[in-house]
Amino acid sequence: MEKGEYEYDEVFINANIPIIEYEKNTWKPVIRQTTICVGIWYMYFMQGLYLGAPTVLVAQVRREANSTDAISDEMSSWLSSMQVLSSMPIGLILPWLFHKIGRKYTYFIMCLFIFIGYVLFYTSTNVYHVLISQAFLGVSTAASNTFMPVMIAEYTTPKYRGIFLTFKNASTFWGIWISNAIGTYYYWKNIAIVSFVCSVYMLTVLAWPESPTWLAMKGRYTESAKSHRWLKGVNKNSEKELAYLIRLQKKTKTIPLSSNTLNMSCFHTVWTTVTSRHFYKPAVICLLLVSQYQFTGKLIISIYAIEVLKSLTQNESVAYKAMLILDGVTVFSMYMGCIISRYFKRRTIMLIFTSSGISLLYIISLYLYLVALSIIQESHILIILLLTGFSIAIGCGPVILASTIYGEIVPSRYLTSITTLNGFNGTILMSVLLKLSPFMFKTLKMHGSFLLFAISSTVILIILYIILPETKDKTVQEIEEYFSEKQKPLENSQTLLKRKK
Repeated sequence: MEKGEYEYDEVFINANIPIIEYEKNTWKPVIRQTTICVGIWYMYFMQGLYLGAPTVLVAQVRREANSTDAISDEMSSWLSSMQVLSSMPIGLILPWLFHKIGRKYTYFIMCLFIFIGYVLFYTSTNVYHVLISQAFLGVSTAASNTFMPVMIAEYTTPKYRGIFLTFKNASTFWGIWISNAIGTYYYWKNIAIVSFVCSVYMLTVLAWPESPTWLAMKGRYTESAKSHRWLKGVNKNSEKELAYLIRLQKKTKTIPLSSNTLNMSCFHTVWTTVTSRHFYKPAVICLLLVSQYQFTGKLIISIYAIEVLKSLTQNESVAYKAMLILDGVTVFSMYMGCIISRYFKRRTIMLIFTSSGISLLYIISLYLYLVALSIIQESHILIILLLTGFSIAIGCGPVILASTIYGEIVPSRYLTSITTLNGFNGTILMSVLLKLSPFMFKTLKMHGSFLLFAISSTVILIILYIILPETKDKTVQEIEEYFSEKQKPLENSQTLLKRKK
């Protein structure tokens, strides 16, 4: 197609964006997107490293001291939850920075905090030093609960966005797995050495372009087009997405609503915002998705793996082996889920695998209850097989798809508000569950804990079944347009930007 013959050239001309010729099919955009996403995946990987660290740290210190009093159960729960608790205030600041200074420089600030955190972790001489290091590392948890999924969604094309988004959660569980493996066979401080190697690559952020969406939100349309074309190439689909992005941001600027509810001083404006379908529907879905991920109990089981498995198998050696097996199965299932999500609808996959995982939670709870009543005999192999099936189902479902869909449906107009709200919700849930889990395991026992996870997840799944839309192969702008219009199916929501005849 010749220069000036684009289907959307009128949008570009009005925004003073140069019109250029289509490029031939090339892998350069995919390579560029992958380079950036690898840096983001490392953030999730290091979050997993330090989420898994307390599990092996506590076990090593107690074993060396030959006493559980070396680290009390209370201190153990603080070590496991500190990274999440510290992310609460950070989670209120990051979305504001994300909106104010952009995606690139916010990410760089996070890298600096993580560097300080792992230095403190490596040089720590007592558990209080570890607590302080975990507090600094809370920035990665805050980021993963707020804008990191959105950042991946903005930097990638719809065709590959699902894969890039699902790989990030696999990175978290890779981190937990490697952290547990290091703690099983080596000294726990070696976890910080792995983190240092990863942080070197993360500094490539200085060479990244700024997000095209953020630049368009700021009215910098020429820079947005340059960044978009560098990231996603110049072809019919990418130019359509770019034109739609520019058109949507221009339309948004004509509506007298702030994208940051934290700065709203007028009650009427706040009320208008929160009652807007464009705001509350994606906000509710995001809250439910994050809650579903937390209430399945998968993350809790992974972080308290040794305690849970020792309670189930009554054998420390078996517990360590089972922990590594389950971590490996979880990571494998998440990559399997990445492949499945490439070919099947995300909503369908989410509902099927989540319901399968919940069913296994009920089965595990019933099995453990019957064992407690001495009705059936306990079998280490059977409980590990049931947990393996649960890990596969949850790994293919909510673990990878909850934040994937979340990253796709957050509207740019309310990005700061929804990511702040969602980050606060995710942090509260995770911190409460991590802090109360040891108490819950003791009072409700394992069968009661699994039953509680199952019932909570069932309620959320029913609501998601009713309101969750399909997002596969839709641009971020198309999804945003869907939430702004009443009773319009997402599958039919494309708004073509054709030249006036």
